[in-house]
Amino acid sequence: MAKKKAQDSLFRSIFKDRVRLLELYNAINNEDFFYSDPQAIELIDPDYYSSLAVRNEIAFIIDNRLIIIENQMSIDADAPSRMFSYFSNIYEEMLNGRLGAKYKEHALEIAENSEFYVLYSGKEDYPAESTLAIPNMSKTNSRNADESCLALNMKVLNINKGYNPK
Repeated sequence: MAKKKAQDSLFRSIFKDRVRLLELYNAINNEDFFYSDPQAIELIDPDYYSSLAVRNEIAFIIDNRLIIIENQMSIDADAPSRMFSYFSNIYEEMLNGRLGAKYKEHALEIAENSEFYVLYSGKEDYPAESTLAIPNMSKTNSRNADESCLALNMKVLNINKGYNPK
């Protein structure tokens, strides 16, 4: 367990630096262009969205997009729900104006453009890239994904050696 805490704190320590975070985001997003100005990143204080004692996620806004990236050593069925919880907590803070007036004005646009990522660094075999989604989480869900009233897609990237060269 101590190893996991060390990795979690290391992830946050490394990527709360805007230059490194921008490099990470440019490597994982599927844009045709790269962002070049680290000052364009607005980091979100984790106290706004996470009550976990050990934090292994980072959230920020860039170009009117909310981006949440989490580092995990295991993938579980609760990951999309946890990501939705982070999102809803941040969105509430935007609507209440606690993240600043500029975010309150653009909250819906930011919400519509949100991106969610998990960087998998565990030892179990896992594909280079996959998607986990809220409508597909439950094995007892009687609706198909197109009928769901709530949707959240989360890209999972295996960052272990040999999986994603970026």
